[in-house]
Amino acid sequence: MPQGYILLVGSVDLVRARHKNSAKVSLRVRNEINARLISLGWPEKAPFDHVSLIIRYGEVAVEDVEIGPISRGTRALPVSIQAAASDIVAADKSEEAIEALVRPLMLRAVNAVAEMFGLERVSA
Repeated sequence: MPQGYILLVGSVDLVRARHKNSAKVSLRVRNEINARLISLGWPEKAPFDHVSLIIRYGEVAVEDVEIGPISRGTRALPVSIQAAASDIVAADKSEEAIEALVRPLMLRAVNAVAEMFGLERVSA
């Protein structure tokens, strides 16, 4: 588990989009969810060291969560989820609006992992 984190989060724009404030809010939300995962015992129970979640901002939102195979070298579990870039751009003016967008995305991804590996789910 890299430096005490079982959940690592990044994002990528698949289309041209400008949002300056989402990284700061995403980091805060990630820290809250990470603390919850640790309290649920994920580091001891999971067959992977950490979840590497990428939030993709594309033309449209996609409901499915993509979960890749566990990396043999790093023991990371790659996970991705896609939101509409227009949503994050519209939310970028308010930290509350950004959180209202990214928290459900992260929770949906984490809970898809929980379901796949028989781990405890995280509630909102």
